[in-house]
Amino acid sequence: MCTEEQKAQELTLLQQIAKLLDSRTPIDRTIQISDNAPWTMDYMGFKHVFLWLPAAYTLSIGEYGSGPVQAQVWVNLGLRPGTQLKTSGQSTLVPVILRFTDEEVP
Repeated sequence: MCTEEQKAQELTLLQQIAKLLDSRTPIDRTIQISDNAPWTMDYMGFKHVFLWLPAAYTLSIGEYGSGPVQAQVWVNLGLRPGTQLKTSGQSTLVPVILRFTDEEVP
């Protein structure tokens, strides 16, 4: 027969195992976008998609309009799936790093 202390220890171990099983490794993907080459928002089954740009650019975000995005900062996109993301005023391809994750901050 197990004591209450043993049950508590086993429960703690089971909770730690469940947390490990639920955690997924983030996926980083480099894409290229321009005015004529948009990327369509897709969470790939994760909770968040973060975007990182090597330089500051103005991005056009579907029906939401356009605006500047700071360089070398992770930005949580938080957009509806299917939303098109592209540059504004940039005809050449721009490299963009996307991080698909369940974490709040990459």
